[in-house]
Amino acid sequence: MNRPLQKIPSPAKPAAERKDGTATPKAPRQGADRKKAEMQKGRPDEDDFARVTVETPFDARWLESFIADPQRLLRINSMLEFTRLEPLEQERWRMSGRNLAGNQPFDLVFSMQTRRNETILSYDSGLKKQTKITIESAGDGPARLVITDDYSGHSSSERKKRLNEVDRSIIQWGHDIHRYLQGWKRWSWIPGWKYYMLRIWQGMKPSARRISFLIMAITAAEFALFLFVLVIFWLELPRLIAL
Repeated sequence: MNRPLQKIPSPAKPAAERKDGTATPKAPRQGADRKKAEMQKGRPDEDDFARVTVETPFDARWLESFIADPQRLLRINSMLEFTRLEPLEQERWRMSGRNLAGNQPFDLVFSMQTRRNETILSYDSGLKKQTKITIESAGDGPARLVITDDYSGHSSSERKKRLNEVDRSIIQWGHDIHRYLQGWKRWSWIPGWKYYMLRIWQGMKPSARRISFLIMAITAAEFALFLFVLVIFWLELPRLIAL
């Protein structure tokens, strides 16, 4: 059974860390090497990112329209509680609220660039430089989404000082997208389902979604119990009449 998510390097990883997770010491040597190390101190590090891979039940063409909608894409994340998510001008957006993964408030402006099989959100401020959502497809069958948070452009010492700005919700976001798309594939044929998910559920806070789910589950259980009692009564009715 394939796992829907795969986490590749942590965003808090030092630049000296290798792909296999081992660290390469960077202690400067004597003379020219020491001087060179001092000159490079604080230089931005490359290839600093966090990534998840999401298996989906849809093909690449369907996913292109999905990742082009920032309202839908971002609000699926159950770790983000939005107070604002609105367009500004020229493909620029503003979002504010609270990241429940680290209990940190956020107020960001980002530009959105959509191309074939890829959407890039570039942030004007903060530790995170970009969020890239890419569609990977091997043919006409189901494709998968690769979500990458890019933290390059800051030195390792700067990142260590700002660890509280690392977005730890990316793994949960991947789980949420996987569950959302599976549910959309299974239930979207039901009349009113799409309207409910896009017009009502999407605008709810994560806590409101949990409460509404519990209410619907309790209501469904009560209805099932009512039907059970009704069937028992109907089966016993002839015997009661005979008495």
